[in-house]
Amino acid sequence: MRVALFATPQRANTVAFSVPVWGIEDGFLVRPGNHRALSSYPSIAECPDARLGIIAGPVQHDSAVASGVTEEQNVIVGQQADAIAAVLSGAIDGYASTALGNRIVASGMGSR
Repeated sequence: MRVALFATPQRANTVAFSVPVWGIEDGFLVRPGNHRALSSYPSIAECPDARLGIIAGPVQHDSAVASGVTEEQNVIVGQQADAIAAVLSGAIDGYASTALGNRIVASGMGSR
């Protein structure tokens, strides 16, 4: 069986994962201009007042924390639409998800 499922320690207690056949990199959705030059978890960690939107549960939270992003910098959002609205309004400085997913979202937004 082949499904798109993130391997987490909790899931590994229930199922046996094979060697991954593909992987998706994380990416950030930021406002036009990206005046803080946020392009990676470490760049966010180096800017203590930067806020990063993350949907609860995905691996991006663990990746952010492992890179030095503090819990105070992480803003948990309910769903992708909430994250996009928060980025556009300036409530958060960026949204972490998959690079592919964020490219698709950004291309559909035009020049907002």
